Amino acid sequence: MNTYQITKGCSFISMSAIHTDDFTPIYEAIASMNQTFPPKALNQLTRQIFKEALSTHSDSASHVIFEGLEGAQSLPSDPKIVIGLGERDYGKPIKTIEMYEDVLFDNKGFNARLIIGDYLGNALKNNTGGLPMFKYLAEQPDIALEDSLAVEIEKRTSVNAYLSPTERKKRNRIRKTIQDHSVQGVIESCGHDTAYRKMTCLNQDEFDVQALGEYLRTMAAKRTVCRPNGREIRLLEDPEFRKCIRIYDFLKYQPIFAQKKLTPTVDANSTPRRQSEGHLASQ
Repeated sequence: MNTYQITKGCSFISMSAIHTDDFTPIYEAIASMNQTFPPKALNQLTRQIFKEALSTHSDSASHVIFEGLEGAQSLPSDPKIVIGLGERDYGKPIKTIEMYEDVLFDNKGFNARLIIGDYLGNALKNNTGGLPMFKYLAEQPDIALEDSLAVEIEKRTSVNAYLSPTERKKRNRIRKTIQDHSVQGVIESCGHDTAYRKMTCLNQDEFDVQALGEYLRTMAAKRTVCRPNGREIRLLEDPEFRKCIRIYDFLKYQPIFAQKKLTPTVDANSTPRRQSEGHLASQ
């Protein structure tokens, strides 16, 4: 083995020349090496891949969730798949409709930290009615929030905050047509397939969260609904149905998020301290 050095100005590169009749030991040694990277470099790489991937997707409702590099060789030949960093094998662009489905069925396995940190803030700009968010906030209550997301959390403090001015005006009139002011009462009075359009007439303390979730899941499984203009769409795309899911998300997960924000954390080198409550959504 001989050592060589290439010099250019003040920089140089050292190389070793190896002469052998059998390269197998060399290949085995290279294969056994695990190259390491400092955390700062990995963070920079994640952000750069994320920004580049966003620029390749024209759908403003789409997003790339980056998870693990493991198993990259088994990725399907889908040009929309982007390899990233995290706990899972790969990431795909997701749409808001998938978030609504995930809140109901908990079936997507999305990384809550990435959704909160890299998706919700920007997506809220294109969804003025809001998005289901407390499911993910309850999983990662201490993550730093973008200003737009912090404002949204402060705004959504009750079921009433999800209603439009028109819906608030109509509430009392609708309530007079329903004898039993409950989720089941609305279903019985308005019919199972259309009850979601009147569900917002209920006061917050009249909602049974479990009953609401079961009803919404049953309806979402039907997949489609016919709009007044005759166009058939997925029920998960229906604005009124989506509002019910956002209310369900608020009722089920906001108390968990609020409680976790108020719970002191303890580590091995510190005494308990109260977490920042600057963006806490009060009940």
